[in-house]
Amino acid sequence: MRKVIRAGDNECWCFVGVPDKKGYHVLGSVGGAGGVHIKAHRVAFFLANGRWPTPLTRHTCDNGSCQNPRHLVEGTHVENAVDAKERGLLPSVGLT
Repeated sequence: MRKVIRAGDNECWCFVGVPDKKGYHVLGSVGGAGGVHIKAHRVAFFLANGRWPTPLTRHTCDNGSCQNPRHLVEGTHVENAVDAKERGLLPSVGLT
């Protein structure tokens, strides 16, 4: 959390650094080249909740740099896609 600028409790806490091509910040990887990346927002969820999110962490603020635990929720790939569709972040993906 040393690389996070903390604003107010309900504001986005932004990670300082260069994001990956999808807009997320990576702290490292497991398994060498081509391995699984450890994303900063998943670590922020872990630090706040004492467990890893399964299978993923969703941003309620739509800000991939945000590390505020209040903006991070556990969810599924389908829930994440529905969120993106409802917020107009993705074209229609055939979800009902």
